Amino acid sequence: MSDPLSATAAGDRPAILTRDRVVPFSAAGHVEVARALVAHPAVASILEIYAALDANRPIAPLHPRLAPAELERQQTIVDAATFTDDEALVIFTSGSTGAARGIVHTRTSILAAARASEHHLTWQPDDRWLLCLPLAHSGGLSIVVRCLT
Repeated sequence: MSDPLSATAAGDRPAILTRDRVVPFSAAGHVEVARALVAHPAVASILEIYAALDANRPIAPLHPRLAPAELERQQTIVDAATFTDDEALVIFTSGSTGAARGIVHTRTSILAAARASEHHLTWQPDDRWLLCLPLAHSGGLSIVVRCLT
C-alpha cells in the first residue's frame, strides 16, 4: 500500500486549483525542501509542504507576518531540533502565555486527524477545500493534509 502522505504516490491528481491553473501533486516532486519554511499564502509554499511530507522530512511552516526577531528565533529552534522518523510537522503556538513553542506532530497523528475528518464529513471524490487559513496554523495545514489523503 502506498503512503497516504506521499505526493508522488498521488501522481497527477489535482492538488491545487487556482483561478488560472491546476497543479498536480506530482509537481511537489521537483521542489527543494527547507526545514523551516516561511509559509506564504502561495502555491509554492503548499508544494514545499507536500514535498516534505513526500520525502518524510519534518518541516516547520512559519507565519510570514512574524517580526524578524521572532522568525529568527523560531528558525533557530527548528534548525537545532532532532526528529524521529514519524515526526512530520512543527507548528508554533500563538505565544499567548509567553514565547511561542514548537509543537511536533507525527505522521501518524496528522493522518489520523485527516481520516477522522474524512469519516465525519463523508468526503466525495469531487470535493474541494477552500484554503483561507494560514499555512503556519493547524487549521490551514489540516486542509493541505486532507487534500493529499
